[in-house]
Amino acid sequence: MLVPGSSITPSLVASRVSGVAPLYVHFDATATTSTQTSYPFHECNFKWNFGDTAAGNYSTTGLSRNIAYGGVAGHVFEAAGAFTVTLTIKDSGGATTTTTTTVTVAAANDQYSGTNTICVSTSGNFTGAPPGADTRTTSTWATAMGYVAAGKRVLFRRGESWTATGNTSFGNINSSPVSIGSFGSGALPVVTVSTGYNAILLGNCSDWRISDLSFIGTSSASEGGAVNLGTGSNNTNILISRIETSGFGVPVGGSDYYSGGVQYSHERICIFESYLHGGYIQCVFIPLIKSAILGSRFETSVTSHVLRVIYASKSVISNSISRWSAGNRHTLKFHSGPLGDGAPYSDYNVISDNTFQSAYPEQWCVCIGPQDAGVNEGIRDLIFERNKVTGWEILVMFDNCIDVTCRNNVLIRGSDTQRSGVSGVHVWNRSATAPNSLRCRIYNNTAYAAFTETEYSFVIAWLESGSGHIARNNYGSAPHYTLQYTVLDSTSAVASNNTMTNTPGFVAAGTDFHLAAGSAAINQGYLITSVYDDMDNVAKSAPHDQGAYEYVP
Repeated sequence: MLVPGSSITPSLVASRVSGVAPLYVHFDATATTSTQTSYPFHECNFKWNFGDTAAGNYSTTGLSRNIAYGGVAGHVFEAAGAFTVTLTIKDSGGATTTTTTTVTVAAANDQYSGTNTICVSTSGNFTGAPPGADTRTTSTWATAMGYVAAGKRVLFRRGESWTATGNTSFGNINSSPVSIGSFGSGALPVVTVSTGYNAILLGNCSDWRISDLSFIGTSSASEGGAVNLGTGSNNTNILISRIETSGFGVPVGGSDYYSGGVQYSHERICIFESYLHGGYIQCVFIPLIKSAILGSRFETSVTSHVLRVIYASKSVISNSISRWSAGNRHTLKFHSGPLGDGAPYSDYNVISDNTFQSAYPEQWCVCIGPQDAGVNEGIRDLIFERNKVTGWEILVMFDNCIDVTCRNNVLIRGSDTQRSGVSGVHVWNRSATAPNSLRCRIYNNTAYAAFTETEYSFVIAWLESGSGHIARNNYGSAPHYTLQYTVLDSTSAVASNNTMTNTPGFVAAGTDFHLAAGSAAINQGYLITSVYDDMDNVAKSAPHDQGAYEYVP
């Protein structure tokens, strides 16, 4: 039913509407307004259809690459064509509106015709090279990368290998598109990089595509990497697509800093369908501004976090897998720069449809907040939804966060017996110098622990610090725990319709958390008008069910 006077004023801003394939485009709807809410980023429903019907599904989740949700989104157009991107917005009053934009993508073979493409082989075999391409024979990475220039495409033959014995650096190549990739058939081209060096080091570059390559570091204890965006430069529109890495300090990295209130960072960076493995320090260390991490896997850090986002604004982490950090580190570490040095808040970000899995004895699987106690950093306007998190002590930590919506997640306690208590979601003010936590909304999460913990406690949501929090429709089961809590609250939060039960009525407890007929969660939820769908994007029906899944007969 449409509430009288309910109306939406949509906003859709595309970072660009033309370019060469593969093309990363960022989409921003954060300026949308609705008469129903002062928090449209949190309380309106945003659905994107990129018009890219041949995009296929993410290898990590099986979900369509053509569909996204949230007030910001990113998409990689891998084929040429004209694509009508449609944004549909709903508000809690029942109003719906649609707006569109068109993205035109040029074919790579047209953009880099003739000798604008350089094909490189170690053996002199150029079978499968684009017609008219320049051909070069070398096994030295530096020599081959010397052919990179604005408006050029450099392709390496699949099934062959190159060696990099120093940094391969590029600066100020930003006037025309650049592509680095592969040709032919078979395994990805392999680049072996000597200790401490970067295969590709960029500074003030723009409109680059780095695709379909395998990078191997020879000493993971060093700080070398496959792709390094550098510090003190502003790289923009960089797509890292379908690469594989192992044996580096930080396989994909980049930093930022602040001077005189000016931010020097990178913008519109996308890591797409890539596999980064075995970072000695981190698998990814990066700022994200209008950027996206889509359909990628990050596994095993030796000494620190797996995926570390040092600052983020209007960015997306979606359909990705991050797991197996070093002891007492995090699979996702998400913070900002120091506010006192002129750094802005990390704001308007969406983290959705991911898998985060920690390795014992990690305490906090996902940590969103200042990097350390006593550090003045700020996070606000964050959506954390439809994620699967497996950990041991605190599964998701929100430190010093303002305006967070945490909904429709599945939170699973791991298998060890070493922790004194377990929290699905923990809201805290870890840093006394950072802004206090405010308005964290914890809705419709499912929490579960199957393991025998006869002297330990389990809580779905621990609201320890801050104010203005809400916890509703959360559903949990920890049948072997002596102490079981739905919500522990020290903040005078609004909490209702949360349930812990030893007989949750899941389809298959531990593996399938959909609700079976007769589950105690069915029809027991509070009607939250800003929760439109469940973890499967099945529309909610009144009365709502508790937990991440709506019952479907």
